[in-house]
Amino acid sequence: MSVATCTVYPWFGANVEMRLIKPLMIGLTLSVWLGACAPGETNVYRSSNQQRTIGHGLSVRITNVANETEAQPFADEYCKAHGKMAHFDRMEMSSYHSVASQSALFDCVLSPS
Repeated sequence: MSVATCTVYPWFGANVEMRLIKPLMIGLTLSVWLGACAPGETNVYRSSNQQRTIGHGLSVRITNVANETEAQPFADEYCKAHGKMAHFDRMEMSSYHSVASQSALFDCVLSPS
């Protein structure tokens, strides 16, 4: 009883038994399928995940945020230090050296007394 079915694979440069290649190909196929199911990159903008507060006295920009709600605490803290309150203006997408980042812009307005 002989199981020695050999096939020539030129990229290996030698005769290789088919029963050694099948598990390898099955393993590679499974790893590709499982890799396709893996979650993507959490940071879609490929920039730092840290929020930055960039103040201009009368306004403030909070970078690396997804929406107004996420940026509001940072803006409130900045404006409160200047004796004012934060009022949402707009969301803005900016790019620097091919790295995109979403920012929220707030105006610091006088608090109603």
